[in-house]
Amino acid sequence: MNKSLMVTKRDGTQEQINLDKIHRVIYVGC
Repeated sequence: MNKSLMVTKRDGTQEQINLDKIHRVIYVGC
């Protein structure tokens, strides 16, 4: 799987999605 998903952050900027970052955000959010 080599799809690049773009995510829009709260401040309106977009960046390429990163699984490590997602896991970190989920961990921090719990």
